[in-house]
Amino acid sequence: SIGTDIFFYTACDELNACSQGKVSVLVKNGTSGVGNAQLQAFTVYPNPIHEAEPLQVSWEKSAKVVLKLLDVQGKTISYQQAEGTQTVIATEGLPSGLYLLQVQRNNTYQSFKIIKE
Repeated sequence: SIGTDIFFYTACDELNACSQGKVSVLVKNGTSGVGNAQLQAFTVYPNPIHEAEPLQVSWEKSAKVVLKLLDVQGKTISYQQAEGTQTVIATEGLPSGLYLLQVQRNNTYQSFKIIKE
């Protein structure tokens, strides 16, 4: 969306020493331009989530991925490792609000805004 988007990130070096942070990105034309080609590799639905619907995540090529669902404070709500081309994240019991889904495949990190109604 046009405006300011906040992205949470994790950066790791070759020894797997990691640090986390967040960055604000000003969006002027409706896209942040952050890895647009890579973002198309994942499908996240439904969004928004209603009631206890599970969040479905799928990707094009079979791979190991790490998925973290974070609240707006950056607290990890759900963490899971998945292998293959799809997984499901349970949302039952999550309060309504805005969440951030971080997906890691190899050394590539992507974030998705998720709305729970």
